[in-house]
Amino acid sequence: DLMFFSKKNVDGEVQLFFCQKEGRKWGEPALVKGSVNEGNWNAYPFYLEDSGLLYWSSDRDGDKDIYVCKFDPSTGNADAANPLFYSNTDGDDIAPFFRNKTFYCASNGIPGFGGFDVYSTTTMVRENGILLPGMVLNMGASFNTWNDETQLVWLTDNTSVLKRADWKGNATYLLLKDLPKEQEPYLEIQMPDIRMEMDTISHSKNPTR
Repeated sequence: DLMFFSKKNVDGEVQLFFCQKEGRKWGEPALVKGSVNEGNWNAYPFYLEDSGLLYWSSDRDGDKDIYVCKFDPSTGNADAANPLFYSNTDGDDIAPFFRNKTFYCASNGIPGFGGFDVYSTTTMVRENGILLPGMVLNMGASFNTWNDETQLVWLTDNTSVLKRADWKGNATYLLLKDLPKEQEPYLEIQMPDIRMEMDTISHSKNPTR
């Protein structure tokens, strides 16, 4: 069992740590090694255990984007950081989360209901063992308002926790139950064509939407 979290150091930098479960207790936290902690702010870690992939948000290139890398729990080493080319925007992208082959995140880089909204996609592209989510779509009025929805975490198939903040930054955590089933994102381009194009297009930060 692995647990990841972020913590501010004495220099004010937010870094990612991990710890492993030893029997019934958690071991000592350790700094994630490698390229993960570049920049001044690295937060919102999510570990996709079956693929050995660590997702998180970082400000290393200016605004906050979501990155992914391969992580080795036996050494604590992380491979090179890969930006999520197809889902990152020109704004801030945070809070990556996977459940049932669906990717979720929050962003203020796409016009929506408010500042930050939550988004999702079931479109995935695997490149060199790295799972890259495709274009994300707004999850609609069941989740998003004129406030900032900055994180969505699913507890079960029909129960989630949503973090919402007002314009003053006052945050609340909402337990959402029995919401209407999510609709599959609709793509005007068929999947085989999208994958073929993704192999040839330049990895721009803001692909055509």
